[in-house]
Amino acid sequence: MGMGFVDYVMKDGTVRDMAVTAAHKDGRINGTIFFDGPNDRINFPATVAVNVDHQTTAWVKNVERDDTLKPKPGTFHEAKYEK
Repeated sequence: MGMGFVDYVMKDGTVRDMAVTAAHKDGRINGTIFFDGPNDRINFPATVAVNVDHQTTAWVKNVERDDTLKPKPGTFHEAKYEK
């Protein structure tokens, strides 16, 4: 996988843009998630520690890929943009 953007899955099933900063041989990635702010607090999986009152990005590592029809929270899949 090349560097770029993927979709990071939130607790409620919505997605946020995630810039890939490192790709591991086992398929996991590290990256930076971009989000709206305080309204996203309740939607971050417990594995993401972030103070969303003062941030609009979060660093995550070892995120697993999930290409199923209903990906689980805390995973990523290829970005699917509407045209």
